[in-house]
Amino acid sequence: MNIIYFTYDSNYSGSNISMIKLIIELKKYNINPIIVFPKKGDAIDFVEKNNLKYYIIKQYSWTMPIKSSMYDKTKLIIKLFINDLQKIKIKKILKKEHIDIIHINNAYLYLPCIVGNKSGIKIVWHLREFIEEDQGNVIFSKKYATKVFNKATKAIAISDAIYDKYYDYFFNKNKLVRIYNGIDINDFYYNKNHAFKNKIINILIPATLMCEKGQHELLYATKEIVELGIKNIHITLAGRNIYPDYFKYITKLLQELKINTYVDYIGFNRNIKEIMKKSDIVCICSKLEAFGRTTIEAMLSNCLVIGSNTGGTRELIKNNYNGLLYRQGDYKDLANKIIYAILEKKKMQKIINNGREFAKNKFSSKKNYTSIYNLYKALK
Repeated sequence: MNIIYFTYDSNYSGSNISMIKLIIELKKYNINPIIVFPKKGDAIDFVEKNNLKYYIIKQYSWTMPIKSSMYDKTKLIIKLFINDLQKIKIKKILKKEHIDIIHINNAYLYLPCIVGNKSGIKIVWHLREFIEEDQGNVIFSKKYATKVFNKATKAIAISDAIYDKYYDYFFNKNKLVRIYNGIDINDFYYNKNHAFKNKIINILIPATLMCEKGQHELLYATKEIVELGIKNIHITLAGRNIYPDYFKYITKLLQELKINTYVDYIGFNRNIKEIMKKSDIVCICSKLEAFGRTTIEAMLSNCLVIGSNTGGTRELIKNNYNGLLYRQGDYKDLANKIIYAILEKKKMQKIINNGREFAKNKFSSKKNYTSIYNLYKALK
């Protein structure tokens, strides 16, 4: 089968990692994959190392910020016009590569679905994100989105939370299926009990710096913890800095809360598994995580995961069994959970062990790629 994969960004991001690793596994089933990126980016380095064929076709999202100015709306109109001009390029590639299935890797792209539908090609749409709730954007027209989503042959939701989010978009509910992301277990599995062994408790929050990922909640919680006399903590913020206003806010907050000495920002680090091995606690503070690849990676890395009680995080963490949940938006509750973990180290070790084995047994990449291959076969 010749399958073409369209992705919205070219960064070494969670959604692209999931897609590329899926493709590598699917090649074992004689899938001939081609990837289309919108521009050059560090994900392409990973693609080239794995000898995967790719094209670059400029495409823009059909979204705009929830709080859009007239300037934002005008920009979107121009981008949609440019997209219209790219239809011919996409159509040529589909014909040249004798494509059997189009696989769209996220909800931000719509153009491949329109072109593929007109070309009579089957379309699989991978829905991976809460566009509004977790990323602060909105599709410009729900009516139009509903029309386009229904052109897909099948749609994959990466969690029950995402399934529920997109359910109402589909007239034929059988088009939508839930297939959890898969993680390469060997990449992260680490069964040495490293957590809570040292005097300093290392707390990591690995996420792009943005309001919806909740770094500010952890900073307020840190202030609360320190004021209660627990000062043997160190916070690491790891993630891309692509929102200047939020970065300024975080920088200012560090000064106002007077916790600079407890916090480091290390930027984006591709080798996050090594950082996790040095961390005791990983915090997932998102408003609404779609799945939680980072949650599973942290569990596999033998870290205690403390996450907000929303979205995919709530599906993955069973409170006091394989992690701890706190009330999203309540930094005092987050602080209490961190303090509880520090004071109850023995209990936490059991929770960490449960998390590691839970992640290992339920979210293997083999389960993921087998399910998706079977979905492809059913479309033939």
